[in-house]
Amino acid sequence: MKKGWRKELHKRLKGFTWELEGYAPAVGFASPGVMLTSYIAHNIYKLTPPPPSYGTKLRSNDYIVKAKEEKDLKYFSFFLHHNEDHINRVIHKQLAKDGDIRYDPERFIEIKQECVEMMLWKMIDYDPTRGAVFTTYIYEDIKDAIREYQMSQECWGFSTPSVYKKIRTAGYMHTNYQNAAEEFAKKYNCRRKNAEEYIQGAKFIHSRNSLYITSKDGEISEEAHADSTHLDNVEIIRRRELRKSMQKAFDQLDDQEHYYLEKRNAVCMECGNLGKWKDRLTFDELGAPFNITTANGAEKAYNKAVEHLGRLMVEDQSIRMVTVKKIEPERRRKKVAYAVYEYQADNEGEWGEIHFDFKKWKADIKYLADYDTSKTHVYARKAIQIVFDSYEEEIPDEKTVFFPIW
Repeated sequence: MKKGWRKELHKRLKGFTWELEGYAPAVGFASPGVMLTSYIAHNIYKLTPPPPSYGTKLRSNDYIVKAKEEKDLKYFSFFLHHNEDHINRVIHKQLAKDGDIRYDPERFIEIKQECVEMMLWKMIDYDPTRGAVFTTYIYEDIKDAIREYQMSQECWGFSTPSVYKKIRTAGYMHTNYQNAAEEFAKKYNCRRKNAEEYIQGAKFIHSRNSLYITSKDGEISEEAHADSTHLDNVEIIRRRELRKSMQKAFDQLDDQEHYYLEKRNAVCMECGNLGKWKDRLTFDELGAPFNITTANGAEKAYNKAVEHLGRLMVEDQSIRMVTVKKIEPERRRKKVAYAVYEYQADNEGEWGEIHFDFKKWKADIKYLADYDTSKTHVYARKAIQIVFDSYEEEIPDEKTVFFPIW
């Protein structure tokens, strides 16, 4: 979209009303004490009580028509309520396709807001008599909105979303292929010289992790989960500020654990050198010297080594850990509506207890674990985040997460 398009959008919507009397957000994230979770990010346009449903995608299209005819964006909100899951899927699919698998709830909400504003723009020009339902009509525009958001977050300028997409692809190929220019030329049917220019451009922007941290099939890779609120396996190994404590813990591990951690993360613990990420061993390769015949078996052995390392660093008081354990689930219509979890701080002391109500999206701390902070409840809040973030897939029976002290 051209510069200043949001100001133009306000002009295009002049005369529209947007009142939702009798309705409220089904999930809240602005109130004190409510943590911004994946579930909230995926349901910010859901309403309570649920607005009337037309029953099919085609008939829910009538909400868009009615919004235009009556100049009432209440019906646009009704459309979002019934189609938010579809919008979420489009966003996830496009991000994965572009190799952008960084995720945090706040960023996802920002991207979705960009898409919704694009939908408002396109709604004005939408003509249902041409045969396409609104979700089909806006599909390509949503993808463009996502790429424009991605472009706005980079420290380098790009002329168009298509150029940006090619740069991202070049970054992935440079990281994962020996003959990156050849693969790029084949994919885009261009001359090798042009392909090499894109590869060089991607290498020049190497400092932007979003171009490089990806996986071939668009799956979320371990290293993509790094954020400021918890430490994934890779961060524990590769964070320089943790090096002193990590080295101390590393020296207490056995040789097999040393091998797993160094080879899987492309690091040399003796000299402190961080190698190229593309040189790390796959799980198939990692297990071979120890007669582990499956990638799954090697991954379990590796994760066990990381957890051992993390627990030693917790004992050294350089990082924190919290473990949650489900003790009482109650099912309604095959979906967990209520659950009770114990949680433990830093692998010692008495467990605390938290009650979860997933229908109301609330968590009640019944009593604190030993060593939890009395005012801020650092460990309890982390435990709540773990459970809520897992809800869309399957809440865990037991899970341990490491997180920074700072």
